[in-house]
Amino acid sequence: MSYKAWRVVGILAIIGAVIAFVLFLGAAKNPQNYIRDNYQSVGSNTYRCTGDTKKTADRIASATNPKARATDSATGEHYLRYSNKIVRVSQQGPTGCLITVESDSRYRSGGFIYLGPGFNPSSPSGSSGGSSGSGGGVK
Repeated sequence: MSYKAWRVVGILAIIGAVIAFVLFLGAAKNPQNYIRDNYQSVGSNTYRCTGDTKKTADRIASATNPKARATDSATGEHYLRYSNKIVRVSQQGPTGCLITVESDSRYRSGGFIYLGPGFNPSSPSGSSGGSSGSGGGVK
């Protein structure tokens, strides 16, 4: 092969390696994949875990890098928010726990607003987040 041909092959190999690396990193940070690989499935998007819910949420968070995290003080449930998923870790019995992976549709509709910052749906792009008009009627 000529020098130019080897050069093209080398460049294509480098591009292929970069693409494979990016895909590997993306798969490694996916909470659904991590949970599926490390916990026992007990139903659609529901997994069994054992031990402390906070430690379980910590393990998932350290492996998958959530965008936001919160704990519901009333129930003790731990929530991890990702770009398209919400992961909930809740206590089940004295030594067990459940992990539920939900789509972000409840998040987008305000279903987790009680968890505070990071779990409120954001304002539309370019919006100040305030209301339009005075709200007080015509004066």
